[in-house]
Amino acid sequence: MSGIEVIGLVLGAFPLAVSALEHYREACKTWSLLRNFETEWRKTLNDIKDEQVIFILNLKVLLLPLVDDDALDETDLEALLADQHSNKWNDTDLEKAFKERLGDAYVRFLEIAAELQHHIWQLLTVIGIDKPRLQARLRAAEVRIVRTANF
Repeated sequence: MSGIEVIGLVLGAFPLAVSALEHYREACKTWSLLRNFETEWRKTLNDIKDEQVIFILNLKVLLLPLVDDDALDETDLEALLADQHSNKWNDTDLEKAFKERLGDAYVRFLEIAAELQHHIWQLLTVIGIDKPRLQARLRAAEVRIVRTANF
């Protein structure tokens, strides 16, 4: 995996964390596990959403000059930000341009992205993302979202 592919993984982890946390909330409310759960849950969800916005804005700031340099076109930039599975994340020319753009900060940026990905996956593990029942609920919710979006 190339260094820049980590960025795509981080982008993909945010929506997964939000969705998993929403389903975790439903389970905890059903079980009435915690008195202050709603407050803590909302704070955690907002923290994740804030980190996602900050990460995407920082990424835009770092990638926009590549559009000006013709190393990346605007359509590809939007595709990168919208789709963590975009093949553009595997583009060696993009990685080279991004590395040149960041210079000495490139390695540290990738370290931070990897740490962020690690923390999100730790949260997902605590929530139980690796459990078959939660995975089934997430898949069912995704199907409902797709069906609703098609109407």
